[in-house]
Amino acid sequence: MWKKFPVKISSEVVKKVLTDCSSDIMALNLFIWFGNRPGYKHTPDAYTHIAETLNMLISRCGTAHGVLGQLRDIGCPINTQTVTMLLRIYSHAGMVEEALETFNQIPSYGCIPNILSQNAILDILFKSNRVDMASSMFGLIPSPNFFTFTIAVNGLCKVGSPCEALRLLKSMVGRGYVPNFGTYAILIDGLCKYGKTMEALHIVGSMIKSGYVPTVMTWSSLINGHCRAGEIEAARELFTKMESGGCSPNVVTYTSLISGFWKVGQFSLALKLWDDMESKGHVPDLVLYNILIHCFCEEGRYDDAMTLFFELHERGLKPDSVTFTSLVSGLCKSGKLISALHLFPKVDFPLDIIACNSLLSGLCKLGYLYEALDFYANMLDRGYVPDRYTYSALMTGLLRVGRENDALDLYQRIIENCSDFDGYIHTILFDNLIKAGAVHKAMRLFMNALKSNCPIDVVAFTAIIQGLFRAGRLEDACNLYNEMCQNGVVPNRYTYNVLLQGFCKARDMESAEKILEKMHSAGFGHDTVSLNTLVNFLCKSGYVHLAADLFTKMKAVGFEPDEITYGLLVDGFCLAGRPDDAYRLLENELDYYDFPMPINSTANEMNRAFISIAQDGEKKKFSEKPVLNCSALKRLYERIQNEYKKNEQIEKMLAIQAF
Repeated sequence: MWKKFPVKISSEVVKKVLTDCSSDIMALNLFIWFGNRPGYKHTPDAYTHIAETLNMLISRCGTAHGVLGQLRDIGCPINTQTVTMLLRIYSHAGMVEEALETFNQIPSYGCIPNILSQNAILDILFKSNRVDMASSMFGLIPSPNFFTFTIAVNGLCKVGSPCEALRLLKSMVGRGYVPNFGTYAILIDGLCKYGKTMEALHIVGSMIKSGYVPTVMTWSSLINGHCRAGEIEAARELFTKMESGGCSPNVVTYTSLISGFWKVGQFSLALKLWDDMESKGHVPDLVLYNILIHCFCEEGRYDDAMTLFFELHERGLKPDSVTFTSLVSGLCKSGKLISALHLFPKVDFPLDIIACNSLLSGLCKLGYLYEALDFYANMLDRGYVPDRYTYSALMTGLLRVGRENDALDLYQRIIENCSDFDGYIHTILFDNLIKAGAVHKAMRLFMNALKSNCPIDVVAFTAIIQGLFRAGRLEDACNLYNEMCQNGVVPNRYTYNVLLQGFCKARDMESAEKILEKMHSAGFGHDTVSLNTLVNFLCKSGYVHLAADLFTKMKAVGFEPDEITYGLLVDGFCLAGRPDDAYRLLENELDYYDFPMPINSTANEMNRAFISIAQDGEKKKFSEKPVLNCSALKRLYERIQNEYKKNEQIEKMLAIQAF
């Protein structure tokens, strides 16, 4: 290769040389040579061109290692400069595996990775969202430089780890490196998006100390962060400071604040800010229009939403799929969804399948089945490819109007022609059939799907199990649950709750208790809702003694009762004419306050105890937090007191004179 190129190197010269080169490997060699010349830097277009060449070379060589071998064979030195340039090409082309393979081959060519190649691979790993690998790589770099820290901080922010990025920034500053404005800006924005507004404000202070002046982007990030956190007054204050400091807000700033006002119900202020923005010459963009259209629809102001929609054309703005989806949602809620059908043929922008499904689903839910079918045909004519939500909307609509056979025909066509659909389609059909009372038909279709090795998920299994319980087929429900577990389908929390309810209705308390224990051992934690389901059923069925036994047993294995649990048991005991047992149930809770109150306590003693609790409870040091607070205890004791009054047990009633 020339030591001195006869022509001054420029992007035009490089483009012509690479285009005229008849050999792909020689073109790659020239690209690497040009890229390593002092004072020259390849353009993005040059990287795009050579990436296509490199891709063809890998196709022929089979591996990135093979490309390195060919470069070596034509005299290209395989050193860190060559590897770094290759890594940059791979990064531009998104060829992560090839980049990793090339980086790992550096030692085999007698080279040691330098900071340039290490930074290049670190950047590739962050851009490809391989955060764990990137973090490991960062830890292996012996002497990270300014660019290493910058790549890592920026990368962590972009993958949603601003707190880790903040920790790294502090380490960067501790080593004497001053972050640039871009790094500060990305970190501030990342922290604000994740609700870390105080930390973001501290970084702004550091940025100012480093000599940088906050820009409109910085202020907008801070205002947006406070608005997302619901701190609208803080956002207003920042907005005022921003203007008084000579920094003019832009449409992005106004969008954040208008959206923030709307979220907290300050609609008049939001619209006033819109007028203020326009009076200052700022033109709202499509993002802001979409937000306002969505907000108007959420508030039921559908006419206002439609006015904004038609205003888009006057502004020269083209509505997009987000606009259309918001309108469809609003029109569906208002019962005016047919209006959306008149919009569909007129739209001259590419709607995505999500927007189409939104309209289709809305039509089906409102009972406009014929219009839904016509719209579906229109979708197909315009080249849309239906997905699982398209089909599920149609099946739901057909079943809703009693066209069960048509729904089954559609289901059969999906099964025969769409092998890549997941269990969602099956679940929709089974669940709707069960709700319509066709449990036997749903079960038959379910078994056929299982035999055909269709993807049946836990939701579909649970729907059928619930249907079998409703039909009184307890044994079939249990058998299907066992088959589900044998097939490797793991029950979820809802599955267990369906089983609990089914066993309760069948008065099979032994099986219900076993399900509670299985939930606990399966790692679902202390499910108080499930415990309350059982306690409620037992108390209403007159088995309060079994409910109390279950309560004691479940507490022993880690289930934590709540105020509802105690309320159910107190009501159960009182309804069973056992207020003394209800009182004793609460004694353990009172032990948290160190105020034991026996059943024969006088009214004055009880009053003094409660007053002490109310006045000094905040000062006491409890080893555990009590389940019932003072007001909850008061309500429960009043319930017991009323029961004593009804039974004319006046002395006991007076003994529970609360507060």
